[in-house]
Amino acid sequence: MSTDQLEKARVGGPACGLTKFQRSRMMVRFVLPAYHAMKARGLAGDDVVAWRREEQFKACHKVSLRSCTQADWNLLTAHFLRMSGRHEMAQVAALRATTEARRGAVWHLKQEMERCKDVIENPVDYLRAISRAKFKTVSSSDLSDKQLWVLVFDLRRAAQKKRAKRASPQITQIVTD
Repeated sequence: MSTDQLEKARVGGPACGLTKFQRSRMMVRFVLPAYHAMKARGLAGDDVVAWRREEQFKACHKVSLRSCTQADWNLLTAHFLRMSGRHEMAQVAALRATTEARRGAVWHLKQEMERCKDVIENPVDYLRAISRAKFKTVSSSDLSDKQLWVLVFDLRRAAQKKRAKRASPQITQIVTD
């Protein structure tokens, strides 16, 4: 499965744009406090929009908030928090920006493991077997983000097949009655 296919399959993934709520939240909670802090130091002009676009380009190389994606959220947050003097929160956001892809993949894998418990008795052992066969490892820490997503979709497909197999004898019985 290609990276593009993985991105398209994930709703809310890093390639999705920021929502209207996120854009307004970015302005109110992060951009405006940073702008006022920089203006108080004499480092910002009178045009907040032009200043934001310039600073935003420094953070994620995009001028418009409409062109920013979910992957840019933590980068922007860290940048504007740092400018407003909230350095501890900026460090947390910067760390999240570097680990977001992995955390998202792990979260989705856990969700899929919960969903498939009705047809797969022990999803952890099942995933270990897939990891050993496909990636020659059983440790999730040795897997890349993309490999974790492959496991998510493999587990989902396996559960769907087992559910369909379980339902097919019932359908056959209904048709023959």
